[in-house]
Amino acid sequence: AANIGIDLLWPMITNAYGVGELSPRFVNTTLRKIINGEPLQFTAATQNYDFVYVSDVAKAFYLVTKNGKPFCEYVIGSGDAKPLKQFILEMIDSCGPECTPLFGDVL
Repeated sequence: AANIGIDLLWPMITNAYGVGELSPRFVNTTLRKIINGEPLQFTAATQNYDFVYVSDVAKAFYLVTKNGKPFCEYVIGSGDAKPLKQFILEMIDSCGPECTPLFGDVL
């Protein structure tokens, strides 16, 4: 980009989710399984994740383009990374408290 006179801004999204998304990504798949009463099998889910809502991603992109410095990277996330298991348990508490997840069942 610099070679042709373009200022490059590099925003990187951690893990976005939001209303209307139909993809098979983690949040959508897990919520569908909870709602449909399907088995919930996971790894130990100890790895840290940072999920960010899609409207917050849009705001971040706006701010990066407005205030960002050329040729810098910007990580877009909630800033609240925590073990994946905690996110899973929050989804279950919100949408299907009767569900029982199996952690460590998938390698």
